[in-house]
Amino acid sequence: MIPNPKISVLITSVDVNIDHFESCIGSLLNQTFTNFEIIIILEPLNKDNLKNLEYIKNKYKDDRILYFLLDKKMGFSACLNYGVTRSRGEYIARMDIDDICVRDRLEQQFNFMEKNNNCIACGSYIRTFGDKKKIIKLQRYNIINRFGSLLFCKVPIFHPTAFIRKEAFDLVSYSNKYKAEDYRFWIDLALKTDMEITNIPKVLVRYRVHKNQSSTINKNFILKEIVDNCIYYLKSLKIGVLDDDILFHRAILDRSIKLNFKTKRKIEKHLRNLKTKIEDKYLVKIDKYFYNYIWYSIFHHFNKLTFSGLLSYLSSPYFGFMFIFRRIIK
Repeated sequence: MIPNPKISVLITSVDVNIDHFESCIGSLLNQTFTNFEIIIILEPLNKDNLKNLEYIKNKYKDDRILYFLLDKKMGFSACLNYGVTRSRGEYIARMDIDDICVRDRLEQQFNFMEKNNNCIACGSYIRTFGDKKKIIKLQRYNIINRFGSLLFCKVPIFHPTAFIRKEAFDLVSYSNKYKAEDYRFWIDLALKTDMEITNIPKVLVRYRVHKNQSSTINKNFILKEIVDNCIYYLKSLKIGVLDDDILFHRAILDRSIKLNFKTKRKIEKHLRNLKTKIEDKYLVKIDKYFYNYIWYSIFHHFNKLTFSGLLSYLSSPYFGFMFIFRRIIK
């Protein structure tokens, strides 16, 4: 155990896959920033996993790594909360055991947070590997993250890239009620503080994609849960939306309507209504890029897109800003 670490890297796992542990821990021990601890929370393990754990402990004899093997199964969110209570750093860096950090991830996020005292959490872009290979980017604009991403079923930060001030956990914690615990965490945090939630526009984590991921196995259940939480967030903003507005917002999110010229006009009216109410309530200015972000997201996530829906998107006033928008988020 090292004295006074600046960062606590928080990892939780239900088994010990040697290949995953080696790649993950190896990427952390190779960081350019060295003043951190690694907290690994493990739920009860079978004999094979216990044997693998002993192998990992013997291979990585580093004072910065702390293992906590639980006596009983608690669930993912409870394990994260327990890890936070055992952490000593000023910042909590999340990491999944099957992912890999780029060599200067911790240094870049630490320096960013030290320079931006108004920011409570930052993430980064990710590069996927395994079953799928691509770069995924999220918004770095706080207003879009709060009133765009969270209102339209998108996380503002990829949780395996999250770098959070420890003080945030005085305000919120992870809830065991949800499979999409990260989405609810960001909602609760956004409702508790006005500090910024943003992203560093660089790939700092390599994210493994495989068929056994919880988000893949429970995809339909998680989508419904996210929609429910999104509606909860819309209501919690207290901007005076009517019941019919809430029902229409849910229909957009769960894709139960077809995208065509008629619904396009209704969606545009709904977005203008949200914009006005958010600006009046929170005294912020939402520009045209907010609309483009939302419209672009709606188009790409509809599963009932008709030919007229495609034409309606192409004729949308927001389509003209798409290429500018794509350049901005790079």
